[in-house]
Amino acid sequence: MRRQWGRIGGALAFVVLAQGLAWGQQAAPKAGTVDERLKAVEEAVQSPVLSLLREVTLTGYVQTTYNFNFEDPPTKTNNLRVFDDEANQFTINNIELAFSRQPTEKVPVGFGVVMNAGRDTRKTKALGLGGGATGDDNPFDLQQAYVTYVAPVGKGVTFKAGKFATLLGAEVIEAPANFNVSRSFLFGFAIPFTHVGALATYPFTDQVSATVGVVNGWDNVRDDNRGKSAIGQISLAPLEGFTLLVNGIWGAEQAERDSPKRWVVDVVATYNPPSLKALTLQANYDYGREDEAAEDGASILRDATWQGISLIANYDLTEKLSFAVRGEYFIDQDGARTAFAGPGPSGLLPRQSRLNVYEITATAKYKLWGGLFTRLEYRHDQSITDGGGQRVFDGETGVSTRKRQDTITVELAYVF
Repeated sequence: MRRQWGRIGGALAFVVLAQGLAWGQQAAPKAGTVDERLKAVEEAVQSPVLSLLREVTLTGYVQTTYNFNFEDPPTKTNNLRVFDDEANQFTINNIELAFSRQPTEKVPVGFGVVMNAGRDTRKTKALGLGGGATGDDNPFDLQQAYVTYVAPVGKGVTFKAGKFATLLGAEVIEAPANFNVSRSFLFGFAIPFTHVGALATYPFTDQVSATVGVVNGWDNVRDDNRGKSAIGQISLAPLEGFTLLVNGIWGAEQAERDSPKRWVVDVVATYNPPSLKALTLQANYDYGREDEAAEDGASILRDATWQGISLIANYDLTEKLSFAVRGEYFIDQDGARTAFAGPGPSGLLPRQSRLNVYEITATAKYKLWGGLFTRLEYRHDQSITDGGGQRVFDGETGVSTRKRQDTITVELAYVF
């Protein structure tokens, strides 16, 4: 998946030397044998500029899917889905290019730039960088752009500043890095996608590290209030094959309002049994709360809470074939995260209401060649609120008349 840029650096050095330009303090010879010229090129590649260029890696992927909804809704919408919200059609989900350089002992500075294009960017764009309704028709997104520096303090403090992916959650924006094609309710409604700000990470031991930081907020490049949000993570690896991440974020997230606060506690546990390397077990729990975030029918604001748990098991049957199963339960206690509106106290005025949903997803993955793979996924969503379930999924009439939703997705992706 990594591509070293040493060849590019060497070719560039050869061209520069041929033109008689100096790299560092060494100029290209005007004449000489082939061996002498090759030696000159090798010496030029050792220059500081080209040495840094050789350490830059390029990664990325291309993903396309076809999604089938058994209800065949005229709206062509899979309700409550994150990226796979388009039913009964082919979709170019994402094309990603990522350039990065990791800090080293010799050069403690690094960077990362992640660029995306495709339908998925409608959901991941940050406010102030093409996010919102005005950015729906723009398929491009600068998902991450940051610099890193390792300060020589103790075991080394790693600073990161810029735009970066959130610390929270078991799943990520990059589809190939997840066990399932579709994302969980937790990924879509319980946590943010990206931040703009600064982080500091310190490894106390090989088993314990901590990260703290300050960011503008949830999914915004331009802060829409005067407050900032605090974010942090504690990483524990007490046993072989077991890791535990405890994440949190707290701050003002409402436009032009500094007093109401939103906070989330996110826990991710991953276990890869040493005696059974082919199996990976993962659990993710989220609990969130926000002041004055839910609306009653009479525009009266009340506090909102949400929580959920996701359990994932993945088994690599062979080097090419693997299977993953995810089960999840999500409670949007006051309808603030899913924006679900039910009848108000009078039965006439709409108000944001409680929504309980669960989903079961089964995914089969087969590696075709190199970084090319395909996945087949079946997913069942079910609403179970108010004595049988709220009707939140679109039916064949194009109206939300269903308490359940069943889909099949076929994916073809290439990772490089």
